Amino acid sequence: MERSLVSPEEMKALWRVVRSVYVMQAIGACLGLGFLHHSDRFSDVWIGVALGTMIGFIVGLCWHFSDPDRRNGEHRNALLLMGCAAVVLCVSGIALTLNPLPPGASSPIGGK
Repeated sequence: MERSLVSPEEMKALWRVVRSVYVMQAIGACLGLGFLHHSDRFSDVWIGVALGTMIGFIVGLCWHFSDPDRRNGEHRNALLLMGCAAVVLCVSGIALTLNPLPPGASSPIGGK
């Protein structure tokens, strides 16, 4: 049987990180809807979620490692995968914020 990169047991052990990412994503989505004004509401929500993911990951990581028993590096692969996903989402959210789509455009390649 093939072993997955991240097992469900690892995700259960990292509940603090996962929960803080979800909370920050929800807060980011609300803030994106309230304060960002791009071409459509989906872009505003997506940017808020993307930026909230990185903040949530950092907060969750600090919360997870606040207990010295969890600093053994046992779940290094899962944390690395979550961290890479958070960085990619954050960078793409910043890129979309700096170069928003014009109103009515649905893709950066062109066309509607």
